[in-house]
Amino acid sequence: MSRHINLYFHDELNDFLPVHLRYLEFRHELKNDRSVKDLIESLGVPHTEVDLVIVNGASKE
Repeated sequence: MSRHINLYFHDELNDFLPVHLRYLEFRHELKNDRSVKDLIESLGVPHTEVDLVIVNGASKE
């Protein structure tokens, strides 16, 4: 059974994403256990540019 995560990047973070993923919520397959930092960076977004991560409606700092 595959696992997925829904992602959405706000504002200028979209500049780092491929054009087809910008400004929309998209589903991403989780192929292995990895940190949120590694997942974000695998999509091209530097983790140092991310101020806030929201999981199930609650912010995670």
